[in-house]
Amino acid sequence: MRKRFSRALSLFFLFATFCLIGYLVDKERGELTRSWPYLLHANGFSIATLLALQLMYFLLQGASGRVLFLTMQQRVPLLLLTVLYTLQTMYNAVLPLSGASGTAAFIFWGKRLGYGLKESTATNLWSLTLSYVSLVPLLLICLFAALTANGQVANLIKAGLLVAVAVSLGILLLFYLISRFGQKSKRASHTLTILREEWKRMQHHPISFLFACVYLFLVYVVRMIMVYTAFQAIHVPIPFWLAVLAYSITSLLVLVSLAPTTVGVVEAVLASVLHSYGIPLSIAIAGTLMYRFVSFYLPIPLGALALVYLQRFSKKPV
Repeated sequence: MRKRFSRALSLFFLFATFCLIGYLVDKERGELTRSWPYLLHANGFSIATLLALQLMYFLLQGASGRVLFLTMQQRVPLLLLTVLYTLQTMYNAVLPLSGASGTAAFIFWGKRLGYGLKESTATNLWSLTLSYVSLVPLLLICLFAALTANGQVANLIKAGLLVAVAVSLGILLLFYLISRFGQKSKRASHTLTILREEWKRMQHHPISFLFACVYLFLVYVVRMIMVYTAFQAIHVPIPFWLAVLAYSITSLLVLVSLAPTTVGVVEAVLASVLHSYGIPLSIAIAGTLMYRFVSFYLPIPLGALALVYLQRFSKKPV
């Protein structure tokens, strides 16, 4: 019953999201039409740079995962982890409630390749946790923008920051309740034991976890550079500070949204934020689509190739 309700809720949110996307596309049809010439005459060198940056994005994720696996005495090749994170990105892109599906795929293949269910689960969940910790500098940028900007964007940033703070406090309260009353429930007691083990592991390997956090922060830096390069590709450069600011605000607003998928959501938010800072809407849409094509849509076929590679690789002894 719970699975049916969860699936129905996921489909409802997905349907609502695509209805909103359809409405926005119809509303801005003229601006979309005017954005196509920028995309059709894109700079080849900048596109190649975007592809290299996307590869660096996967490599940095793989490097963070490798460091985390090493804290459990598991040596996983960087190439293999890069492939695993590529596969995870594909699942995150194509399935509703995508974070859970990408995590499940990573854990499944980590276990199948012989690196252990516990180790694969811990690595992926630590990667997720540290990626949220690495968002703190971006949230500080958003706070600066909220204090210096005016109008609707500033109000949205403030609302997003309030939601982010509320969710963080809720998670801390949940951990406190589990630690305080967890012994009364078998499931909560087991969860508490695992959390304590993971906390001890982090205390024993602080430098490794710090490196993993740095790698994941660099993932966001790469994304900011990709936004900047995307506008270089369409021959309309924007200031780097604007790329940093727009990406930070977009990350915050997408993070606190209820959308089960980022399809259309990132496009709408990023283009709107750039437009609010003076970029013509057609140009903002063109640059956003260039960025999203390389960062979101291209990894889908790459993830399919990663799946084929893993299926062949798993036949060999690990």
